[in-house]
Amino acid sequence: MRISKLHTNGVRWKAVLLASVLTAGSCVETEVELVASPLPDRVLAAISVSPTTVQPGQSVAVELQVPAASSASLSASLGSGPATVLTHSGRRNGYLIYSGTLRVDTPVGDQLLTVTGTSDAGAVIGYAILHVSDVAPGCPDGTVYEAGSCQSKGSGHALTVLGIATVGIGHTGGYEGPEKRNMMHPREVTILGSATVGCHTDHIGMIWLGDYEWVQDLQNVDPNADYSELDEDDETTPVTEALLTEAGLLHCETFKLDRDRRIGVISARGTFGQDGGLATWRIPQTDSPPYDPPELLDTVIDSGGFEGIALSPDGLTLYAARKPNRLSIWAIADDGTLQLQSDYVVPAMGSAWGVTVSGSTVFMTDPTQHAPTPVVSEGPGGTAHYRHAHDSATGRVFSIDVSDPTNPRALGWNDTAGAAKGLTVLPNNTLAVAVGASGVQLFDISNLSEPIGVGLYRTPSTVNEVGFGNGYLVAADWDSVRLYDASEKGVLRLLDASDAGLHSELLGREIGPDGLPLLPPSGSLALGWSGIQIESGGVCDPTDGPCAFLATDIDRIFLGRVSPGQVAPRIVLRDSRVSVRGGEGNPQQTVAIRVSNDGRQVLWVRVKPSEYVRGTSGESLVLGPGQDGVIEATLSGLDGPDPPAQIVLQNNDPWTPERTVNVLVTTVQYQQGDAAPSFSLPAVNYCDEGACDFTPRCIQSEDVLKTGKPLFLAFFSSW
Repeated sequence: MRISKLHTNGVRWKAVLLASVLTAGSCVETEVELVASPLPDRVLAAISVSPTTVQPGQSVAVELQVPAASSASLSASLGSGPATVLTHSGRRNGYLIYSGTLRVDTPVGDQLLTVTGTSDAGAVIGYAILHVSDVAPGCPDGTVYEAGSCQSKGSGHALTVLGIATVGIGHTGGYEGPEKRNMMHPREVTILGSATVGCHTDHIGMIWLGDYEWVQDLQNVDPNADYSELDEDDETTPVTEALLTEAGLLHCETFKLDRDRRIGVISARGTFGQDGGLATWRIPQTDSPPYDPPELLDTVIDSGGFEGIALSPDGLTLYAARKPNRLSIWAIADDGTLQLQSDYVVPAMGSAWGVTVSGSTVFMTDPTQHAPTPVVSEGPGGTAHYRHAHDSATGRVFSIDVSDPTNPRALGWNDTAGAAKGLTVLPNNTLAVAVGASGVQLFDISNLSEPIGVGLYRTPSTVNEVGFGNGYLVAADWDSVRLYDASEKGVLRLLDASDAGLHSELLGREIGPDGLPLLPPSGSLALGWSGIQIESGGVCDPTDGPCAFLATDIDRIFLGRVSPGQVAPRIVLRDSRVSVRGGEGNPQQTVAIRVSNDGRQVLWVRVKPSEYVRGTSGESLVLGPGQDGVIEATLSGLDGPDPPAQIVLQNNDPWTPERTVNVLVTTVQYQQGDAAPSFSLPAVNYCDEGACDFTPRCIQSEDVLKTGKPLFLAFFSSW
């Protein structure tokens, strides 16, 4: 046989194979079309699995469609299980067909099916997801099991950002003017009527949904998007606000809302040497603008301050994490007055942080790094911790009986895999805890005296907050939002995770209709102070359905939609910018770019060649669902007058077929003895000659250096 010709059809390649076929004793040349692989360096096979959801111990049928090849040798494996040789079963529509049966001997949850092998057209690779479940029913063809039911399968993404509000950039007065503002970062918001309402650090803010910048998806600039809502004076979204200084407070940490009585509650830990506290506010009508500012109802000032807060389902009781180690319970009257019910020191707690309530039980987190404890240790109230060796030097999670709010009683605690902060209760007696750089940890809380860790789900960054609604768990992973199916006990299944193309916009790649970067400068997507949640009844845009998620960034609020059943691959950049040394003597450098596939189908990525950029090895990066990897690019011309400024990654994410990594070329390096650049920093306390001044101020590096004293800088993160 021989290849006779090559056709192109748009972006799809077809190779026509002329094969010698024996017919009635004679040799006849027959034309068979082979669909070529989308990758030039390997054969990417398509996998179908039936059924797509199985129970442990059952078997699944696997069918493989191999493009470009006329013969192959292939095997399939599930998870870390053994490989099963696949059998050639014919040809269909230009594809070689291979099939086989695999027994499922894996834990419940999503399992990666991997196909590898060789063919006469090159190395073969393919991936698919198999859902292993004890409880999920079989779903009809064309559907997937998700969030507790069968959903129609779609070819898009589960997470779609629809609207953006910009808060706190270039505010009138800045940090030093007559109307100076310390911080205006959105912390936690919710949708109420036609507005978002919440804590914007130094004020309670209300933003009309009509003033959001509505875009289809942050990864694609919408040429029809309306960017006219930004305030012309300071480029922020108009906001109706009430300053926290009215309550005698400076900054808020969290915001909770009693929707029936329209009472908002904020907590403050205390900053810049000022006390923290609690405050209640009456939220005015939000049916339509203009809005009146929120009205202060009551304030509690406390030198220790408060962190996380939670409301009882009826909104009548407030549970607050009071520093350093207390659960403070308050009754909230109809007029917003706060009346203390109890102030309980939680045994074995180092630093109170997150709070959530379920029935008559409050769960709290403590991110403190504790010293290891013995295998058998006495917990709160004499509870013996026999089941776990408390050898973690990280955080803790606590359960507290609040059936009598005047007399809370500790039930139990356990160590967490990382710094425990945000938490939320899931169905089936499960608790999800944000454990920082360790990801998301699940606890079985069937026995309230001993929360049992049953699963740890690693993430690329730092998870500080989680939220739950409609069967979905959403996590704020610093620079990405991650969406999980949390409908099955003790199991999280990653459905989507998006950086929203944000890092590219931050550096000015994506350009809006006005010729300016789509978004102003910032550094993350979902820091997760308290700002990630799914609203069961929230509506971002009346035409887009009832399921909304909200995420808060340093300077922005994101509103988006959760779409069920979507299975597209998702490219997420872990490195959106690379820095290289250029100039004389440095003409070329190779850089590594970290990429992950946080979608539900196989993702391929390759470097788009240009004059000064090429893929180092020439190979494409192929990632199965949930996998991450590194692709290398070689940059040249770095010593020339016009070095490369971007690396373009081509891929099969349907929304972003090209993602850009910005290249920062530095030609001048600081040497010992060079003058340091001048800068200014806010000082929380200013101490000199043994006395400290706690008045907030900005200090100039030049002023300090003029005194002849050294300047020591220590950096830490306290989100």
